[in-house]
Amino acid sequence: MDVGKDRATGIHGGLDTRVDVGDIDVDVPEGAVYADSNVGDIRVRTSTSSYGNVDLQASVGKVRVTLDNHQVDHKRSPGAGDSWRLSGPGRDHIRAHSDVGDVDVRIR
Repeated sequence: MDVGKDRATGIHGGLDTRVDVGDIDVDVPEGAVYADSNVGDIRVRTSTSSYGNVDLQASVGKVRVTLDNHQVDHKRSPGAGDSWRLSGPGRDHIRAHSDVGDVDVRIR
């Protein structure tokens, strides 16, 4: 999608979405999630109990992570961007990258 808000809910088995300008809002029970936005915020909610690698990046913005109902505090690097990575043992990989915008991910 070029411009607009992309909202996806209830999809099983995985999701791959991209917008040039606009927000992405994903709420899925399980499955891999790949979300990219050039300019816009990304919000991902997943109930998966089998999360694999998690790769989150905001080139200009903040990354917020909630894992098992606990806010994950992480040290931000100096500068305008933020990132967070986790190597998990499960099948559902999560990747969310925004060039300009915040990334907010909640797992379970």
